Amino acid sequence: MVTAHVVIVDNSFTDGSAAAILRQIQSCLVEHFDISVKHSTFQLETVDIGVEKPESVKHPLNRSEQYF
Repeated sequence: MVTAHVVIVDNSFTDGSAAAILRQIQSCLVEHFDISVKHSTFQLETVDIGVEKPESVKHPLNRSEQYF
């Protein structure tokens, strides 16, 4: 099993690109890693989603960085 939180730009959820990003991540996993994965979970989120989280689990990226 593979799980990951993936931080993407805010407008990815409104412009329809979030689904394409998810497909890219899934393809990358299959193409670049020699592992057998029966199940994967990728949680797509924006930097702002984690604002209320405790410091110990906040994502270290800042808004000036470029993502998918």
